[in-house]
Amino acid sequence: MAFEVSEEAVAVMRQLAKQLPNTVEEIQKSNVEVLNCYESVRDTVGPHARKIEVIVRDIEKQIKKSLADIQTVSENLTKMANLTQTILDNDIKSNFKDSLKIGFTPRVSPATTNNSSTGNNAAPNTGARVRELGHETQ
Repeated sequence: MAFEVSEEAVAVMRQLAKQLPNTVEEIQKSNVEVLNCYESVRDTVGPHARKIEVIVRDIEKQIKKSLADIQTVSENLTKMANLTQTILDNDIKSNFKDSLKIGFTPRVSPATTNNSSTGNNAAPNTGARVRELGHETQ
């Protein structure tokens, strides 16, 4: 998922960051329900009770392992929203474009001349152009 630098993106990131912990909480509640259901029927399941218990416990372990990752994602979304808001507040995006503008005029070095007799086809400097124009008018 990609976000642009906008107020809308900040709002979406903040909303996702807030929703993730709620989702985790709902997953945990559902897992508790699965565990309780298993505990209530485990004596009646028959020969597959051990396999089902392994699966239920594995799900529980995976959920616990994922909780830290989901919390990290939520924290990172909040950090990204804060950073994006800072960029918007400082208007860095438009200032960056302005900083790319060149604040000087390039100059041609005086050593560069347009000397067709020596085979040098370099662009003439200002002095050479004045001399050429002077020769043309004479």
